[in-house]
Amino acid sequence: MPRSVRFSLPAVPAVLLAIVSVQGGAAIAKGLFPVLGAAGTTSLRIGLSALVLLAVVRPRLGQLGAPQWRAVVPYGLALGP
Repeated sequence: MPRSVRFSLPAVPAVLLAIVSVQGGAAIAKGLFPVLGAAGTTSLRIGLSALVLLAVVRPRLGQLGAPQWRAVVPYGLALGP
């Protein structure tokens, strides 16, 4: 059975990385508002962040049981529209 390797980032670097990510994303998005509008810019930011999270923390969907799916599916549907 393969062992899961967990990577833990200390609190201060994690906060600094989050700050740089939010502020950098906002700076880039500022230039996209005239081109894509608010909805397009927001969709692009959310889509790119989802791809980054998928690359960094890939979930094992096969390990989710029925109770988890009953919680995840409505949550995803509520966030989608």
